[in-house]
Amino acid sequence: MILGGVVWLLFRLFRSRIFTGDHFQDNAQEIIRNRFARGEINEDEFQYLSEKLKSQ
Repeated sequence: MILGGVVWLLFRLFRSRIFTGDHFQDNAQEIIRNRFARGEINEDEFQYLSEKLKSQ
């Protein structure tokens, strides 16, 4: 049970790219995806913010 939890945690860490240095960009992209899904920003704003993140 504990071993399964450790394996799951490692999988999540690698999947979220914490170790690759892309963590900030992934986090920011996730935030704007969530804001778009909740209707806080429209499609134009979503596209603009996504492009800004890609250019950094």
